Amino acid sequence: MSQVEQLFTPILEFLSTTPVDTQLAYRLSKRFPLSSSLIQQIRQWSLDGVHNGTIRMRGPQSLRFGNLLHQKRSTFPFRIDIVDMSGVGPGHIHPLGEVNLCFTTTNDGTGLTSFDGISEGWVVKQPNSWHKPTVRHGRMVIIYFLPQGKVIFD
Repeated sequence: MSQVEQLFTPILEFLSTTPVDTQLAYRLSKRFPLSSSLIQQIRQWSLDGVHNGTIRMRGPQSLRFGNLLHQKRSTFPFRIDIVDMSGVGPGHIHPLGEVNLCFTTTNDGTGLTSFDGISEGWVVKQPNSWHKPTVRHGRMVIIYFLPQGKVIFD
């Protein structure tokens, strides 16, 4: 098992037994609150990796992205991607849903930094939903958990 998979195993175990539905963000925030030691460890590891280059990122400065765990190399049926972004990303559909763990890295001073209108923490997109991921009022690092690695970009 890779270091990444070990770090995320408690979340992946939970997600493997929980439906992606309208209550999932609430259940995740209760089980894995931002203040928990696990989420703080993930936050530090992610931010350090993005900023010091140990997590391989590509793309323009406003939307840098990388893959943390491919579902074919995982014990769990999830792909984990990471994005460091400000502004608007490409539109896409989530055939089986999408679970996001969001960390604010900077705030531009004009409002609360948010991902699709929701501040730091868990954001869940329902199966078959579409969106253009948008970070407002700053910059965020977002970890995406994709069931079976399914995503369809416009």
